[in-house]
Amino acid sequence: MKHIRTIITDDEPAAREHLVRLLAQDQELEVVAECRNGQEAVDAVRKHRPDLLLLDIQMPQMNGLETVRAIPKDQLPFVVFVTAFDHYAIKAFELCAVDYLLKPYDDERFFAALDKAKRHIALRENDRLSGRFMDIMREHLHARSEHVESFTIRDKGREHRVQVADLVYLRAEGNYLWLLEGASLPAPPYHERG
Repeated sequence: MKHIRTIITDDEPAAREHLVRLLAQDQELEVVAECRNGQEAVDAVRKHRPDLLLLDIQMPQMNGLETVRAIPKDQLPFVVFVTAFDHYAIKAFELCAVDYLLKPYDDERFFAALDKAKRHIALRENDRLSGRFMDIMREHLHARSEHVESFTIRDKGREHRVQVADLVYLRAEGNYLWLLEGASLPAPPYHERG
């Protein structure tokens, strides 16, 4: 099972401890760093490449919104803001927030936000896997096309070997293949069965 790498950022130790306790209830999650401020969070994201960032808004030096802006877009994890200030919510969602937990929140609300984040992470992972699969297929098809030197066609129960290098013209029409080859072949069309 792949662990969801998570960073917690809050300037209050009690708030960080509470989040650690809640996250410990979910075996899919792994807390890779606990940060006290925005700069620590930016550094931790660069170092750990997390999937999820639980981030307070009001912190000294760099607030949560500034923290998100300081993280390079290609390294930005999914973000759940966890804060006591509701007036930042619109800006948080405009930036990237998956969810916005308003302190004090109950466990049910926390786990609902966590489930939402996990769905986003799963979709991103599926997109990555689909993209990688398509890349592999393209590489495979490209590699195959570079190495195909000949193919076989069937016409009225007889097989004819065609050298790709000898082809001058090739056209498919339904089940029929029209081709012109430098070497002598029976006149087109050739019927390709199966």
